[in-house]
Amino acid sequence: MLAQASEDGLDFFGHHWQKVRREWGKGRVTLLGDAAHLMPPTLGQGANQTLEDVWVLGRELAKGGDPAQRLRAYEQARYPHVNLVSRLARHSPANWRIPPLIGRMFSETSQSAMLARFSNRLTALSH
Repeated sequence: MLAQASEDGLDFFGHHWQKVRREWGKGRVTLLGDAAHLMPPTLGQGANQTLEDVWVLGRELAKGGDPAQRLRAYEQARYPHVNLVSRLARHSPANWRIPPLIGRMFSETSQSAMLARFSNRLTALSH
């Protein structure tokens, strides 16, 4: 598949960071995981934060009472941590975009070495 890709179609982590919203639902509806707070595709935080969401949501719902209030409590409990993790992930070097002009200034070998620093998967494929 990579052999079929053209230079124009390649981009280093085309992910665009989005600020985490404070509210993830309304009434008796809420979101969790990437639907509530999209994470960059590195550092494994998408899955980790989803699992934490499920745990906190279950804990809040187990308290009983008005479901809408429990859902807002879940959102309020999760927001500070998810917001922090999202901002830290955003500033990770693994998510920095290499502008095409700068990328062309490096040889293919040096680009591979640079990418391998951020991905053990790329390192394994290059050997």
